[in-house]
Order: sequence, then C-alpha cells, then structure tokens
Amino acid sequence: DSTISFLERYINAYDLITMNDVLEHIPKQETVKLLKAANGAVRPGGRLILNVPHISGLTSIFCRYNDFTHETIFTEMSLKQVLFSAGLYNVKFIKQRLSFKWTPRHLAYRMMRLLWYCILKLIYTIENPGEKHPSSFQARLVVSISRDGH
Repeated sequence: DSTISFLERYINAYDLITMNDVLEHIPKQETVKLLKAANGAVRPGGRLILNVPHISGLTSIFCRYNDFTHETIFTEMSLKQVLFSAGLYNVKFIKQRLSFKWTPRHLAYRMMRLLWYCILKLIYTIENPGEKHPSSFQARLVVSISRDGH
C-alpha cells in the first residue's frame, strides 16, 4: 500500500504526525493528496509537523541536487501555497535556533551566515523592489500545523 492509502484508513487516529525529510521526495502531483490524508489522520486538536529543506539556505542547492530522489525543494511561500492547496491554514513556521558558542569556527560560521543573508536580502530587493523577500534564510523549514485551529 501507499502512504496515502494507509493514512486514509486511519481517520482521526493520531495526535501527532511528523514528516521529517519526506515532502521533498513526493512527486508534485501527489503532494496535496498526501497532505490532505495526513491532516485527516490527525485528531482534532492534534498537529502535523513538517521539516523540509529550504531553498534559501546557504547550502540548499547542494542539498537539492545531492540526493537524486529529491523531487522539489521549498521556500516559505511555496510551502504555504501547497499547504493552503491541501486545506491546511493553521500554519506556524518555527525558526531555527542555533546554540551560541564562542569557538573561532562557530563565530566565523555566524559571520559568514550573516554576510550571506545580507547579500541575499540585497539581491532580492534589487531584483524585486517592493516584493516580499524570504523572512528566513535558514537551511530548513519547520512547520507546525494545528488541526481545527487548536
């Protein structure tokens, strides 16, 4: 059986369903159906948690093409679009928090990441003046979706 048919047999059966590194492997034509089935398998008041690569991350292009089984990679807007298409509206993006360390390597990484984010924001602003650019350039998008607004 497929994951979709499995989930469709277990309506309102789970308090929590997590999909870590799953959605980017699903063919586009099946993505909305999978999300609807997963949401249907979550009990009212439960949650669906998604964790996917974010194309705006520092190494996202490598991530996208390093694994031949990746079908797509997401931005905040494209992930919202597919979630809304599946009827999932109670969406909350969870920001990545890195622990702060005073090691030279960690400080250099933080500085490079900050510089990269500033460059990306500048590029987005120059190429698309007045349009909304990504609010986050972290490597992962983590989303919590509440079933029935709880």
